Amino acid sequence: MDFERKEGDFNRIHRIRKIYVAIAIILLNTLVFILLMNLFFSIANPTLRKLFVFSESSFNKEILDEAYPHISSKEVRKEIIKENDKYHLPFVYDTFTGFRTKEHHGTFVNVDNEGFRYIKDQCEYPIRKSNYNIFILGGSTAFGSGIIDNETIASIMQENLRRELKRNDICVYNFARPHYYSSVERTLFIKLLVEKKQTPDTVIFIDGLNDHIGDKYPYEDKFADYAEGNKKIGYLFSGTASAIVINHLYNRFVKNNGLEDSYEKNASRIVERYLHNLKVSRSVGSSFNVTTHFVIQPIPVYNYPCESHLLCKRDLIDFSLPKWEKSIEYYTMLSSSKERKEGDIIWLADMQKGRKDNLYVDYGHYTAKFSEEIADELIKEIKGKIPIEPKTLRSDQYISRDVAFDNMS
Repeated sequence: MDFERKEGDFNRIHRIRKIYVAIAIILLNTLVFILLMNLFFSIANPTLRKLFVFSESSFNKEILDEAYPHISSKEVRKEIIKENDKYHLPFVYDTFTGFRTKEHHGTFVNVDNEGFRYIKDQCEYPIRKSNYNIFILGGSTAFGSGIIDNETIASIMQENLRRELKRNDICVYNFARPHYYSSVERTLFIKLLVEKKQTPDTVIFIDGLNDHIGDKYPYEDKFADYAEGNKKIGYLFSGTASAIVINHLYNRFVKNNGLEDSYEKNASRIVERYLHNLKVSRSVGSSFNVTTHFVIQPIPVYNYPCESHLLCKRDLIDFSLPKWEKSIEYYTMLSSSKERKEGDIIWLADMQKGRKDNLYVDYGHYTAKFSEEIADELIKEIKGKIPIEPKTLRSDQYISRDVAFDNMS
């Protein structure tokens, strides 16, 4: 009996050992497979992105010639695109607004830890009340995605305002951030005033392209999952090379198709929400004695011919999708609204009407030349409200940083 019992115990131990060895081998092989897969994707990711993700990185020389006619160097173009890529300009958490562009110091793109992008002759921060301070708020077009620091709307505005008004104490701060729209900008404006205690003389909101995003902005689902304790394992692996590639494929072939439906019934809500945000921001500005201007920006689908757009005329982008149709619809509604006649609303949506030259570096971001034209139009609208009395700006009020270089041949 003892022998049979011992033999039975031995068989059970042997079976358990075999099961353990089998599970260990499976887990080890799975781990090795995951490591090899991530190694492969980390090497192949740039090539796969060109195949599956339509972006500036996949543009050929002909398109780049049209997007950057003032830059002949292929290496410089490549570096500008690289620095503006979202993987080199990732987002970080930001109180109240949810997210902002991470601090970055490069050759062509420089973002301060306080969340503003540097411009040429950037004034120091926090602001000095002795200067005439202008804040620019908006999305990636105002941020200047696709171009360099000193080509952005904000940079051109500061340079030209100083020259025209002969005032070297005019300081412009580019607080525009990719993906932001009127709802998030309203929150950022209040945060700058209340939490940061930074009160500019003027704030300019540049909006239109991103306002069709709706009630949810990027990463809101992630914030909700985090707050509710969901998808903890998923977030653990979200930064791996394989997860990034899978995310590319999902966004390219699944997510984009599903998102289009959400734009079908929102045009009137977009206009209503924008105008409500405008009223709130205007009221807040008035309470803090800040002059407000609200710019309706040019967008590629409104009063601009497809045959002039560098991607549309090559059939590389489809402007007939529902979200773009809704953009046209809410712009049409805005153009005929009584609010458009308000003194602080600057309508620039018709700037490109009838233009035959390309004005974009990609689907919707402005070229350096068009950014300068927009800046000049804004100057015409606001310079009459800026006092003509000059102030002296000491040299120690500049941030010591070289932003981009002027001669890029």
